[in-house]
Amino acid sequence: MERALHELANKHPEIEVSEPQLTEIPALQWDDALPEQEYAAKHVSESLIRRLGDRWDIGSYSSLAHGQSGAERPFDWKLIDAESFVGDAGSEQSQEPSLQLPRGARFGTFLHSIFEEIDFAISGPKLREYLLQKLASEGMEPELCEPMAQMVEGVLHCPLQSGLSLAALPSEDRLVEMEFWLPVAELDARSLSQLCRRYDPLSREGEGLSFRQLKGMLKGFIDLTFRFEGRYYLLDYKSNYLGDEEEAYHPDRLGEAMLAHRYDLQYQLYALALHRMLKQRIADYDFERHFGGVYYLFARGMTPNHPELGVFHCRPCAELVEGLDALFAGAELGEV
Repeated sequence: MERALHELANKHPEIEVSEPQLTEIPALQWDDALPEQEYAAKHVSESLIRRLGDRWDIGSYSSLAHGQSGAERPFDWKLIDAESFVGDAGSEQSQEPSLQLPRGARFGTFLHSIFEEIDFAISGPKLREYLLQKLASEGMEPELCEPMAQMVEGVLHCPLQSGLSLAALPSEDRLVEMEFWLPVAELDARSLSQLCRRYDPLSREGEGLSFRQLKGMLKGFIDLTFRFEGRYYLLDYKSNYLGDEEEAYHPDRLGEAMLAHRYDLQYQLYALALHRMLKQRIADYDFERHFGGVYYLFARGMTPNHPELGVFHCRPCAELVEGLDALFAGAELGEV
């Protein structure tokens, strides 16, 4: 290396080769002789003091229901909503094809995408043609087309109330995937649990919530918001597998599934989001007159042959929704 450096210096006079200058590094001096308090006082200016301010987070239904903060663990609400449970492998299988469709998050997300895209008036050959193309694009078996078509038609044509079905809703009366962001002054699990249990019979049957205090924003997406006869409703599609028997999707049994996933909390938060939006958009807004209620459609149990299955419906009371409004704005539970 040294010879190469000298050869280089001979070719380039502007280069000078010399020995490096070594500087002796003094030994570290420790103030061992100083008492602890005197040492701290002497070096206080050298200390880094950092005070952390209030934590600001973005939360969601999933983060509150599953005991996390928005910043601590990211949640994909679509995948969580699409969760399903495998039933007893030895149970007698139902004759209803929709109950034998694939389970799991991938299929649940696939199903949500269908209801986001389709014209609600679609049916028959056009629906099946669309589903075949959709299945092919996702690498799924074409044999799924017919049971899926029966399920989609069951959802679209189910009589939700007198004169109301999704297929009969004009496009101008529905909003798909409404996004919302709710400011949260300060929200703790105990206050939210107590308020929901006070006014919602379903929440009263569930366990208390447990999540770190949230201050910041709460975000979410509502699958479908629609208007019918002057009232506004929110609707959520569920792909959950509840069992191989049609009875598992009877309205009297759906409360168990709602509590198991804390969907009661989900519709309460969504109701607050819709309530706030309506207050901003309707000049003479009145909750009792304009807020219609909540529909949760458990699609696997819904077919044209059984329109009574798979539908959970409720209407949160004004006291609950207005209480949530005040709680999110920073009011104490005793003030609500």
